[in-house]
Amino acid sequence: MDYSEPSNNEKFRKGKTAWPVIAPQKNPRNRIWIPESFSYPILLHIIKNDLVNFVDLRPPLILAIQGRAGEGKSFQTRGVCSNLGVYVIPLSGASLGGSTENAAVEILEDAYIFASTFKDKIKQHTVLLIDDFDLSVASVFEERRYTVNTQLLTGFIMNLADDPNCCGAERTLRIPIIVTGNNFQALHAPLIRDGRINFFNWEPTLELKTEVVRTIFETLIQEKELQRIGELVKLYKDLPISFFTALMDDIIDEAILQVYKRDRSLNMPTIEKVVTDLLRGRIVKFQTLLDLAKKRYIAVAWNYLESDSIDEQGENVYAVNQNGQPSENIKKQERKFNLDSLNRRVRSIVKRTGSNDNE
Repeated sequence: MDYSEPSNNEKFRKGKTAWPVIAPQKNPRNRIWIPESFSYPILLHIIKNDLVNFVDLRPPLILAIQGRAGEGKSFQTRGVCSNLGVYVIPLSGASLGGSTENAAVEILEDAYIFASTFKDKIKQHTVLLIDDFDLSVASVFEERRYTVNTQLLTGFIMNLADDPNCCGAERTLRIPIIVTGNNFQALHAPLIRDGRINFFNWEPTLELKTEVVRTIFETLIQEKELQRIGELVKLYKDLPISFFTALMDDIIDEAILQVYKRDRSLNMPTIEKVVTDLLRGRIVKFQTLLDLAKKRYIAVAWNYLESDSIDEQGENVYAVNQNGQPSENIKKQERKFNLDSLNRRVRSIVKRTGSNDNE
């Protein structure tokens, strides 16, 4: 399947804000593979919410896609919508805050009314996509201060889920809402009950993750080595898909630096040609991916502000977990990023690579 976000999002003005609109792509720039197990819940959610105008159905207004950070929930959701010809009004959960009372409600209300007006104008499927909804003020964590906006936003969403054609004081079309996040347990229990929100857990298997990663590199890696992508994914099986996507940037970085070291100037036409040829030429070796993956794997975040975070070898022993939260002070031998084990696995793969090259 193909998808890329447009460089110039269409805009349609209604109310206080001109919200961006992500339109379906006819000629996308990038190729991605989206598993049917991810696509179908989104397809059903959109279709059933539009069917209520013709059939006696009461589907939940909101679909919540939850899973680990970096597994492609938001990106793949946009890809599914593009493939289905669905227009997306994107919104960030972090934007549902505000410094004044009722600000979060006003932001969401304005976005929903805009989506309704836009759909009424173009007569096409339209959804409201809220990324990282668990970062909005609707969530209440122990370390987060409870505000009046939390109660107001929760109440507004509950009312909207119960009557999707009534948004504040305005009558609207029903707009399916899709939210993504990593932790929805902090939401108000009545809000997440059956009938208001459907939950979909995205936990890609090793096989699904391998196929996604293989598609990412299929135009870069030499064809005879592309089948070995599974070895790379298995080696870093505990890391999210975003780790492998970031390797694409690392490959491009290497190519740009090679041009600069050679020319000692920012020769943009040459750099553009080199990068373009790289992305289409299938000239990258599997060993290069292994080397870059190891380099990125050990480049974890550290806390250099704490004096006791440096061990006797001068190495920092603080790390950041997958959710971006500081982890506890961990012993060197208990590190998740065990370089000794990693080195052994890489050497094993390299040894097999050398054997295959000699065949």
